[in-house]
Amino acid sequence: MGVATIISTALMLVVAVVPACAQMQHYTSITEYLPEGCALDGSVDMTEPITKAFAECQALYFPGGNDPENPVIYTSRPGLVSQERAHIVFGPNTLLRRLPGEKAMIRLERGARLSGCVMDGNKYGHWPEFQDLGKGDWGILTTNENVVVDCFVYNTPGIAFGGYCNDCKFVRCRAENAGYIDVKFGADYYQGKWDNWSGDGFYIRGHGNLVRDCEAYDTFRWDLCASHSGARDNTFVDCRGGDVNWRTYGFVDIEGAEPNNRLIRCISPNSHMSISTPYTELIECVAAGFGAGNADHLRMINCTALSDGIALGRFYENQWEKGGAAPIITGNRIFMSGPKARYGDYALAIKAEGQGGVVAGNMIYVHEDEDERGEAIRTEGCEEYGNQVIAGQWDTSDLYARPRLLRGWVDWDHIGRLKLAVFEEMFAGDLAEMGIEGEPSWQHTIIGEVPFAIDANDAGVAEEWFVAGKQPNTRGLRVGWPWNKQIGNVYVPGWYFMEFTVPAEQKDARTWIYFGGVDSEAVVWLNGEKLGEHDGWKDPFWFEATGKIKPGEDNRLVVRAYTTGGLAGAYGPIAVATK
Repeated sequence: MGVATIISTALMLVVAVVPACAQMQHYTSITEYLPEGCALDGSVDMTEPITKAFAECQALYFPGGNDPENPVIYTSRPGLVSQERAHIVFGPNTLLRRLPGEKAMIRLERGARLSGCVMDGNKYGHWPEFQDLGKGDWGILTTNENVVVDCFVYNTPGIAFGGYCNDCKFVRCRAENAGYIDVKFGADYYQGKWDNWSGDGFYIRGHGNLVRDCEAYDTFRWDLCASHSGARDNTFVDCRGGDVNWRTYGFVDIEGAEPNNRLIRCISPNSHMSISTPYTELIECVAAGFGAGNADHLRMINCTALSDGIALGRFYENQWEKGGAAPIITGNRIFMSGPKARYGDYALAIKAEGQGGVVAGNMIYVHEDEDERGEAIRTEGCEEYGNQVIAGQWDTSDLYARPRLLRGWVDWDHIGRLKLAVFEEMFAGDLAEMGIEGEPSWQHTIIGEVPFAIDANDAGVAEEWFVAGKQPNTRGLRVGWPWNKQIGNVYVPGWYFMEFTVPAEQKDARTWIYFGGVDSEAVVWLNGEKLGEHDGWKDPFWFEATGKIKPGEDNRLVVRAYTTGGLAGAYGPIAVATK
């Protein structure tokens, strides 16, 4: 997406960002610090004059223009630090582009205010010069008593907004595509081992902060986060978020914090909330699911779980995990997209530590098909009354619309190259265990679009889809990327149909087929013959195919994948190798 498109759509969210006082004499224009005739098209490094202006000006104004198709572009390396109580205003049709560098782009000192800043974090432009950027490379870092209004940070290498801050306000702000995982690893999903290179939309570690009418999409770790010691008395209200291109950690995390954090009318159509902090309140919130544990005095009132259930203390394989004291869970709606919940065996599972819990007036829409009916509710230590259960098949995909006017863009070519490089390194590390000494004689890697079919009725095995000529109607789907980021959360079997040709001169060689990752159950056929099965989402696996390959001819590789949640499908590339 071009800069002009980014700016023109961003303006639809930036409302009246230039107060009348911005035109008054006590605001200093940044142009007074720029060299005479300085180009404003992004071609000039303005780090020195902008840094100086931030340090010297109590009221600083960045003039814009009248043409959204040709925005005024200011550029700087990270490290802009405001004065205390400063007012910094960006005019319409302006863009602040981050040049390669480490640490926070803007740091607001106590009492400073920032409005109208549209920031291009330019994370793809930092590679390969900077290979270890991540959470600490903030977009807008706040301290205390800051006000951030109508700002938008996208494609930033670290956390977009927030900090170890108290009594700050974030209003009508938006974050998109935060974190460096895609740049460094070519990945489109979060894993804990990559946490240092991730990013949040809004990370609040302090007290008395307000995040209102804000949005966060594709922020690799959490969209909204108030976690760890010191995070208390924070409020998120009328915020929205979710996954579009990435499989992030989740929508909301209130983890290991101090009491009295609350979320009001916060909505994500496809991501989840995680709570492990006492005295947390959730009112009229919407998410794919809600998972809580070790959370005393949890209040969940009139919330909606769209697919994955609600749990305080997961009940799994006839055993409880720790819940919390005196929960109140009332007036919620729980829809189940499949027979199993994300958080255990029940759609609604609430464990009160001791007595005093109340679970009342909840509507539970369990999944039921011809083979199975999901479990609805299980509680311990709770008064339970007025809950209703309805069985059927529920599609909630249209209840809450996907975000519009997305402006953060993804460098898919870069991600593809990195994804392949990471896969090749992993493959090389497993060669000895596979029985290959040295380099393979020949190798072919499958990554990108191949024919794919959804098996909604799980009939593919019986109908022998793995046999040539019995393949169903297909659509294109990329191998090397999870399918839930391509076709949504589909929790029925999916089939991949691939072809490759091994050179005829490899007819006497041994052959292996190596899978970079399939979530989570995989059954593999080669030329109509079953090659093997694997269950487990996070590890690579392989099968020896010696004697089953047809050198010099087309070979047909078929993979049936199934998962009850998570990445889904062949999210890693596939290699065929001979020796």
